[in-house]
Amino acid sequence: MVTVSRPSPSALSRAGKRRPEPLWREALGNRLRLIRTHRRLTLAETAERAGISPQYLSEIERGRKEPSSEMIAAIVGALGMSLVDLTALVSDDLRRVQVVDLSRSTGHERGAASAGRDLDRTVVENRVWLVAA
Repeated sequence: MVTVSRPSPSALSRAGKRRPEPLWREALGNRLRLIRTHRRLTLAETAERAGISPQYLSEIERGRKEPSSEMIAAIVGALGMSLVDLTALVSDDLRRVQVVDLSRSTGHERGAASAGRDLDRTVVENRVWLVAA
């Protein structure tokens, strides 16, 4: 069995390469944790409502496990929301991940951003968030 590891974000930055896109399971887990904590629910409460162990829910929230669609539906139900709402939130999160640091971006990236070609841009503290139009 071959194990493939992804380089750390800091290693990619040092090498001058772009960071890899986050995995779906990471974006999903981050969003589930944000929703749960915003609603002031504990890991144990949410896991019990979803019919899973707190340990498994924790692994999902940390992006370590790739849950089945049935499991995602159970967790979403435990959080009192719909799959459509969760999917939209995760999709929005993934769109916002593509950050170009203006101090490190190439001339081509700056040119595309300034020309606004197919990009909606918001400049925040020397960074531009690229969102597909």
